Amino acid sequence: MSPHEPFPAYAEVPRNWGPGPVEDIHWGGAIMWVGGDALMAVLAIVVIAQWVRSSDRTQDLGAWLESARRATVGPGLHEDVSLDEDNEALHAYNTMLARLARDAGECRRGRAL
Repeated sequence: MSPHEPFPAYAEVPRNWGPGPVEDIHWGGAIMWVGGDALMAVLAIVVIAQWVRSSDRTQDLGAWLESARRATVGPGLHEDVSLDEDNEALHAYNTMLARLARDAGECRRGRAL
């Protein structure tokens, strides 16, 4: 996007063919930009197509996400506690906040967690 040569040595090289130094740099940048985006798009399409075609449905992200949510919001909760139930979720969230406040207070006092 620069209107002048970013490196003075480019202007010093005699050129009797092709575009000028600035235009040459602009075209090179455009080719790299478009080419890089095209390669990433092809790679993304290949990965998504393989994921969709995958016959192995045992790697469900839903169970993993739920376990990550339970580990963050409500460590030590029983499996029968529903974090989607408003009152239970509120209680689990408040417990998590109390634990974080307690841990932060211990850190301020110089104690290890």
